[in-house]
This record gives sequence, C-alpha cells and structure tokens, in this order.
Amino acid sequence: MRSEARPRTAGFLSFLLLATLPVANARPASAQLNELVGACIGPTLAVYPNATARPCAEAALLGQAAQGGVGLALAGPGTLVGSASTLGRRFGSTPRVVVSVRGGLTRFPIPDLNADPVGNRTSTVPSLHGSVVAGVFDGFSPKPTVGGVLAVDLVLTGDWAFPSGDDGFDGSVGAWGYGLRIGVLRESFTLPGITLSATRRHQGSVEIRPAPDGFPRVGLEGTTSSFRGEVGKDLAGFGLLGGVGWDRYSSDVSFRLGPLEPSGPEVSLSTSGFDSDRVLFFGGISRTFLVAQIAGEFGYAQGFGDGRPEVPGYDADEGTLFGTLSFRLTF
Repeated sequence: MRSEARPRTAGFLSFLLLATLPVANARPASAQLNELVGACIGPTLAVYPNATARPCAEAALLGQAAQGGVGLALAGPGTLVGSASTLGRRFGSTPRVVVSVRGGLTRFPIPDLNADPVGNRTSTVPSLHGSVVAGVFDGFSPKPTVGGVLAVDLVLTGDWAFPSGDDGFDGSVGAWGYGLRIGVLRESFTLPGITLSATRRHQGSVEIRPAPDGFPRVGLEGTTSSFRGEVGKDLAGFGLLGGVGWDRYSSDVSFRLGPLEPSGPEVSLSTSGFDSDRVLFFGGISRTFLVAQIAGEFGYAQGFGDGRPEVPGYDADEGTLFGTLSFRLTF
C-alpha cells in the first residue's frame, strides 16, 4: 500500500505543479498592451506635441498580432504530434527516440492599416518543423495496467515560419526550442495516455510594415513558452487525441512611426518585456505502421482579450486557426 501511494501522490503533485505553473507569473495581456502604447506615446509627443494615441495604438496592435501569429506558427499544437503518451525506454537504460518532421499552416488576424476605418485581414503562415524526442525515464507503475506515472521525455526542436510579404512581413523567421514531457498515464489496453509538457522556443527577429508608405514598422524578437495537456487513445487502428494549451509570447519590440506632419521626422523607439498570452484547444488523428507514424492535428487559439486600445474597425478578439501534418520514425 505504501509503495503505491507514493507514485500516486507524486503524480498528483506533478500534475498540480505543471497545471499552475503557466499562471504563476501571468499578467493581463491588456495591461501589457496598454503599457506598450504608453511607452510609444512619450517619445511621440516629444516630437509631435499635438499627436494623438492612434498611431501608437495601431502599431501596438500590429505588434501583438504578429507576435501571437508567428509565435503560434512556430510552436504549433502538441509537443509530439500524434502522441499523448510519453515514450519510455526500449531496453534497460536505452532511451526510445522519435525523429519527426512536420509542416503547418496558421491563419491569424492582423490590423488592415490600409483600410479606413482600420479592419481585420487574415494572414496565412506556412511553417516547417523538425524535432527529436527521447524517453529518459519510464516512470512508475503503481499497478500492472497503470504505468508511465512521472515518466520523462526530453524535447529538442528546430522551427521555421514563412509569413507573407503581401501582408507586410520582411522574410522568414527561425527558432530553436527545448522542453520536457511529463507522464501522468501511459496508454494501455484499458487506459488512455495523458501527458503534460512545457517547451520554450527562442526565435529570430521578424519585422512587419503593412502600410503602403512602410509605416508603422514593428520589429519583434523573443521567446514563446508553451504548456500543453493531452489525452489520447488508440481506437480501431487509429489514434485519437485531444488537448488544451497555453502560450506566452515575450518579445523585445521596436517601433518606427512615419512622419505625423508634413516634412516631420520619423519616431523610433524600442522596449523590452512585452508579453501576450492565450489559451488554445486542439485535436488530432494518427495512424501507426510499425516504427513509422503519420499524424495530423488542428486547433483554435483564442484572441487577445478586452481592455485593448480602441482602434475603430479592428477586432483583436478574433481567434486563430492552425493545423499540422507530421511524419515520424521511432527508434
């Protein structure tokens, strides 16, 4: 009895820790956005004393949309597409290793600064991803049919997103990432697989300037922290999976605002620590052939909440659709 209680207690504490970790240091996205607008207004008023907050609000919303859209395109849905169980080991101390490649599409709203009033337009971003996942700890088995409790996988990723120049983006952006997958249950004949994961990606710089005159220009560089909870089970030869996630996008931001008066100068500024976060939902299906697997996942990410700076015609609450198709080999 005592040996069974310990894994159960440890598993519950691990689940509770990972479930609450994302919100431990969370700040409202609307407050972050308003701070970004405030950081822009000061330098702008120093050059143009009669300026309104509108150019800064447009630039901030553009930056938030690009930050979330490209960040999600790089992160995608589940940490290991097509699997809700940890990998475990093969024989003795030999890790089981999965190598996978996948392609994705992400469709997200950005402010259409060429419209009057400003409206929404949809940007579609293709992406390409490679990952290596290794099972380094089998976890505990409190009962014969219950295993994988507190099992651990290590994750390494390389990701590339290709936002469109037609939407004002200046070239592709790459990222590299690392993370952990923690087992709650490993799938068995009677039980589903349940896994929690946390990853962080460090991405290169991305710039967007969608207006015909090239202003505002918004540059972003930072990280995406992703937390996922997944549950899945094989049924009739196909694997079915569902999950929920939470992403936090943290960026250093630079603005360049065009002349706000005839013959006036540009306004340039930069700030660090701009964060946005949101919840997402996803599901998927997979088919396994011995050591190979083909899997697809798709999902929906929420918009960026209330309290944003008001720009007539633009709806920052509009969500994002995303999907991915993966091929993987297990060794």
